[in-house]
Amino acid sequence: MNQNWAEWAIKHKQVVYFFAVLLTVMGIYSYFILGRQEDPSFTVKQMVVSAAWPGATAKQMEMQVTDKIEKIAQTVPDVDYITSYSRPGVSVVNVYLKENVSAETTKLRWQEVRNLVSDGRRSLPSDLYGPYYNDHFDDVYGNVYAITSDSFSYEEMRKVASKIKDRFVQVPDVKKVELLGVQPEKIYIQIDNAKLAQLGMSVDQLAAVIQAETSVTPAAMKHDGQSNIYLRLTGIPDTVKNIENLPVSGNGRTLRLGDLAAVKRGYADPAEPKMYFNGKPAVGIAISMVDGGNNLKLGENLDKTIQEIRKDLPLGFELNQVLNQPQVVKNSINEFMESLIEAILIVLVVSLMTLGRQSGYVISVCIPLVLMCSMVGMYMAGIDLHKLSLGSLIVALGMLVDDSVVVVEMIETKINEGWNRIKACSFAFESCAKPLLTGTMITCVSFMPIAFAKSNVGEYAGSLFTVITITLMSSWLVSATVAPVLAHEWIRPKDGEVSPAAAKPKSPDPAVPSLENNGENPMYQSGFYVLFRKLLNWSLLHRIAVILITLCVFASTLLLGKLLKQEFFPASVRPELLVEMNLPEGSSLQA
Repeated sequence: MNQNWAEWAIKHKQVVYFFAVLLTVMGIYSYFILGRQEDPSFTVKQMVVSAAWPGATAKQMEMQVTDKIEKIAQTVPDVDYITSYSRPGVSVVNVYLKENVSAETTKLRWQEVRNLVSDGRRSLPSDLYGPYYNDHFDDVYGNVYAITSDSFSYEEMRKVASKIKDRFVQVPDVKKVELLGVQPEKIYIQIDNAKLAQLGMSVDQLAAVIQAETSVTPAAMKHDGQSNIYLRLTGIPDTVKNIENLPVSGNGRTLRLGDLAAVKRGYADPAEPKMYFNGKPAVGIAISMVDGGNNLKLGENLDKTIQEIRKDLPLGFELNQVLNQPQVVKNSINEFMESLIEAILIVLVVSLMTLGRQSGYVISVCIPLVLMCSMVGMYMAGIDLHKLSLGSLIVALGMLVDDSVVVVEMIETKINEGWNRIKACSFAFESCAKPLLTGTMITCVSFMPIAFAKSNVGEYAGSLFTVITITLMSSWLVSATVAPVLAHEWIRPKDGEVSPAAAKPKSPDPAVPSLENNGENPMYQSGFYVLFRKLLNWSLLHRIAVILITLCVFASTLLLGKLLKQEFFPASVRPELLVEMNLPEGSSLQA
């Protein structure tokens, strides 16, 4: 490199100190404002198109609804495959896109599905309910609460849960709140056919009468000169008693509906999916977080809201927490942070023990500074703290220390050989900068296929490449600027300051110290260097054997690698159990 960065940094050390402190402050700030998640966000490339046609058989649903929706969906670009099933009165079509479709394109494709199916609505049965679309599978409901009661009904639990839902919606970082296990109420009318026949009415005629009496229609409007006053009819039957009192006329007679049929209120049959908490019927409240939100902050805000809600909760109701993802995220991040801190301490201790006190101090400053630069880079790149990003830091930790260690050790070696401190720092940059940069770039490029893979893996694990690249490039920059400045200030010759006359190297070429000089230096007479020199000499004398041993080891790793089980990520260790039961068609869940 034409410009010697180390020499420039030493001459402008105030500028280096300023930016080092600035990056440290920015890194600490970035760490606290980064989003917290258990896993990185990714797009689920699946849409469910469903429709209902009460009274239709499974065959009718397949022929007149499912097949038509499938054919329409097949015309959408980037569709990978389609699955569907039809059962009496219900049609469900699952549309899957190819893995190489981006998140932005996925949204466009789902809109095309909506538009095309809506355009083809005329070819579907006129009394069909739907189609309905669901493509929000990436909404993770990480916080779930359950309302239970020993003495109140589902509907009363739903009303309480609905009020709590309204309060949760106002909590910061909350994206969506849904109720689970709600059993919709319906009013059932069981007709006495004998009495109905006496009136000379059919079931369809009676249904038309009930519909006319219960329909909501505009009445009138009165204008008083200044404003319009809308007139509405009251007494619309919305209770069992009011419906029983509906007048029904036939054969010159008028009877109450309650005289012809049994009217009662009940829940939908067959029942909607139910929720139980500790064996008790419950109504769930599921909460999802906004994209890029902080799970820990969300958990704190929800805890405060829960404390206020419990104070106002009516007697006879209990509010229990079923799922607490913020706590899981907190434990996960704490576990990774503990591993990261332990790794940092191990590296620092080993550096102090092997490099000596002076060099160890320099390394002790460089490592945290690199991590702070990584936090700033993650914030600018929009990467949250999760398993992948924290794991990337741990992976990079073993490599990020290499640059500073190589530079600092070279500086210390030259200073102990009698070099001037500035010249030693300058020589360390000239001799190490390009090789270290090349090694750093090769390491970063090795993770590039994951980031640029057009698949779900690339979207999920793309931050691995980004974080490692940011960290290692920050390490190289710190080793080229900050490390020489600190080494110039802190590292001194072990035998005291050397005079300028002794600063001239004995080797004719300063960049290639002679073997005799290395042998005379007490640093190279330690047990480690003596053992290493013997191993190096043996390897040079037995070159063919070394090459053969290397090839054998490489071949062995290829053979043994086939015995390893392959999985992209290990199974989750969360204490949760998901049980799936496949029942025969037509089975009752209540049974």
